[in-house]
Amino acid sequence: MVRLLIFLILAAGAYFFWYEPPALVYADKVLVSKEPLQGSASKAPWTYQTYRVEALASFSLEARVLAKERYYILRESDLSPYDLALGWMEMSRQSVVDASRIAQRNRFYFYKYNNLISPDSMVRMSSNMHIVPGNDHVKGILKKIRVGDIIALQGYLVRIESKDGWYWVSSLSRTDTMGGACEVVWVENLEIRTHNYGTLLIE
Repeated sequence: MVRLLIFLILAAGAYFFWYEPPALVYADKVLVSKEPLQGSASKAPWTYQTYRVEALASFSLEARVLAKERYYILRESDLSPYDLALGWMEMSRQSVVDASRIAQRNRFYFYKYNNLISPDSMVRMSSNMHIVPGNDHVKGILKKIRVGDIIALQGYLVRIESKDGWYWVSSLSRTDTMGGACEVVWVENLEIRTHNYGTLLIE
């Protein structure tokens, strides 16, 4: 009886730890029509935990969540527990998302091209972003985000460094690829706007 109880507790823990709800499904249209907005940074460097953070550019966007991955190891996970793969314009359209085979692994974003969108457009209209929560409210919202949600965020693209020489620096382009192409985003405001669209087919 005790063994059965232990097994059930472990099984329940594993289920809640690994379970991910199914992605949201929408009517087939462009949900987010604008590209991310990047501007000059007017914020002095600041300290977060034991790190120095430097704002490289102001940054805001509205986007569809294409994938979400939780990380637990290495110092990056202390700063950014989640990566979000985000899409806008044609990469927010249901048919394009369905045909793209999107995945995340080891802080990278992987996708398979399809005949609905050109490779250059796919790169320009989506990106993997390392989300660094700037406050507890953002941390709470970040945990609730589901694949398929429409989100809006505001903050900064940043460089983070420590006294031992380690650093993590954001890309400043939406068109680069390979190592260093991801954005490191210090997020000060984060919203889930899914239900503003009224086009959900499956939730």
